[in-house]
Amino acid sequence: MSTRKKSRKLADRICPTEKDPGYAIYRSLARMVNQAPKPQPLWLDNESDEEQRRAAAPGLAWGWLQRTLSNGEAAIKLEKSGYGSESAPLLRSALGHAMRLVWADSGEGKFVEVAMLAKKNTSKKMLEAQHDGWRFDMHMADQLQQYADATTDEFKSMETFTHLKNAIDKSPEEIKDRLKSMYLAWLAYTAASHPSIDSAEPYIDKKPGSHYMALLSVALSVTVEN
Repeated sequence: MSTRKKSRKLADRICPTEKDPGYAIYRSLARMVNQAPKPQPLWLDNESDEEQRRAAAPGLAWGWLQRTLSNGEAAIKLEKSGYGSESAPLLRSALGHAMRLVWADSGEGKFVEVAMLAKKNTSKKMLEAQHDGWRFDMHMADQLQQYADATTDEFKSMETFTHLKNAIDKSPEEIKDRLKSMYLAWLAYTAASHPSIDSAEPYIDKKPGSHYMALLSVALSVTVEN
């Protein structure tokens, strides 16, 4: 009997967050995903650009899935450590990746091509943003230039899909409502992720009916009433 008690206490010390039912469910789902068979790499019969993009699809989707899971777990751990207000960027990222996965699975857009267009645009902006006080080293600049110079004329018309809202609006009806709900949450976390009223509010304590505001160094905890 005493041995069992000691074992339980040791397990609690090793994995204390498993006491939380919600977190335990999340970890179980993550384990199911990672224990499932992974997509097999594709064999390239030739080195055509189209075939290389097709071969890159499983890896890109897998990376997005893992990013979604890792963002979620990191957000949970932040909240448990008293930094729930700081988890908005992680939750926003998790939702963004999850929406892209749902959209990619619908087959409406070639998601590798869309990701390439987004990378090309970002690389161009990063190169253009250099100035005398900050420049990338030669290796990094060369990599960015390669992305910026990537040949995308064949699928340039898909550039509209790099914007999440456009991708959702042009999604099949059977997933559109689901994506719209996720997008609404994404917008809420976007506001809390950037310098805004939402991002400042947790550090200002204004009592209802009072004209006095207290400035806080530790964010207010949000309580949800049943």
